[in-house]
Amino acid sequence: MSSSEQPPSNESRSEPPSRGWQGRVAYHGHPGADFAYRPLEIIVRGDDAKEFVQERFETADLEEDDIDEEYVRLKILQEGVDVLELIQDLQDAGFDAEPNYVMFAHCGCGCGCVHPAFVCGNPLYGSPLYGSPLYGSPLYGSPLYASARPRVNPLYASSLFAGDYRATGVQRSSAEPANGPAGGVAARGAGGQAPSDNAKVIILDTGFPVDQHVPADPDWPLAFMGLPNLGNDRDAVDEDGDLELDAAGGHGTFIAGIIHRLAPCDGFELGAVMHPAGDVDQFTLGKRINKIRQQGIRSVMPDAQTLLNLSFGGYAPSMPYLAKRIKQFQRQTKAVVVASAGNDGTCRPIFPAALPGVISVGAIGPDGPAPFSNFGPWVRACAPGVAIYSTFVAFDGPELDVGGKDPDEFDGWARWSGTSFAAPIVVAALAREIERTGGTALEAVARIIDAPELLRIRNLGTVINLAPPTD
Repeated sequence: MSSSEQPPSNESRSEPPSRGWQGRVAYHGHPGADFAYRPLEIIVRGDDAKEFVQERFETADLEEDDIDEEYVRLKILQEGVDVLELIQDLQDAGFDAEPNYVMFAHCGCGCGCVHPAFVCGNPLYGSPLYGSPLYGSPLYGSPLYASARPRVNPLYASSLFAGDYRATGVQRSSAEPANGPAGGVAARGAGGQAPSDNAKVIILDTGFPVDQHVPADPDWPLAFMGLPNLGNDRDAVDEDGDLELDAAGGHGTFIAGIIHRLAPCDGFELGAVMHPAGDVDQFTLGKRINKIRQQGIRSVMPDAQTLLNLSFGGYAPSMPYLAKRIKQFQRQTKAVVVASAGNDGTCRPIFPAALPGVISVGAIGPDGPAPFSNFGPWVRACAPGVAIYSTFVAFDGPELDVGGKDPDEFDGWARWSGTSFAAPIVVAALAREIERTGGTALEAVARIIDAPELLRIRNLGTVINLAPPTD
């Protein structure tokens, strides 16, 4: 947030309901400008701004994770400090300062990402038609969306679809779709297609399972565990130790499975920026992106074209720090950043999806646009995001069997819904186009997403639907 921008007023601020956030998230509830942020943290630019704060409040000693070149994350130790008022004071004094905004996973996991309770009361989200012609159109009654066998419709039919949408989040599945065990990711190079070395995919999410959470299923693609990893990050799955699967546990594993199934490639790098409860703050994300840029992501695969998947987002007036880091990353690496558009059924832009140059992705289902998907002219593409099958963790929670089925036992496969899982399908489509043509990531975007002759849905962008590679 630059010094010329005014933060929302301090009225109607409250804590969001507990969803495993354990005091990490505060909420500013000003109608139409609501956002989540870290309660006692601010992002400032420059030593003078840092000293301005430290002269007035006791702050934690800066650690390596709190410093990102000219930016620092200050953690205030005194309880009760209104960081939004402090940011206003900093801006009035001519300094660059902003909240450490929080983003959430875009999955049906109950972690604040599908109609989170602390925004549902906002009239912005209250309309059954969401105020958009997209949802009030008679197009919904047309053969395009209404079919006796909707999954046969080539526009929406996908082997990634399996079963009807469930709003309850991740589910264990006993069914097996046509292309692979439990809809899972085929082994590397499956379908007769050699792994690509032209595309490099970076997934910043929850990381990957470790130890007892690695599935023993012989059909589970264990090749994942041998792939390069950004910082050797692993998904804690049950971070709070309550013996229950955390709200976003396995989220990164699920996303990587989608991409690996649709576009097998050797260039995977995996990093954890998101807490298993489903929240990630902009400083953690921005610093990780900047670190990747500084290390030179082309060093291992110098000719590879880079695609970055971000399946989460948050509302804010703006995110200047994160916008700068993503812009630097794109400019230096010529990478393409793909982000999910959100699951609140609103036209309100969400970040990072709505940042300039980012490919924002909404969700469609077997019968048409997914009712939970965010939409608007800022959404550039849409892909299947309803009842998707993919790889998951091994986990057995405390719930008892119901009708012979254990509702919280997972053996490496799951079904999940959300724009979180539409974004990696677009990443996979771009990776396959890069492999097919040998061109750049930006050229793939021009052909796969921006070409004027492509099929589009109003306010959801270009339709991307991809089947796994075949012999």
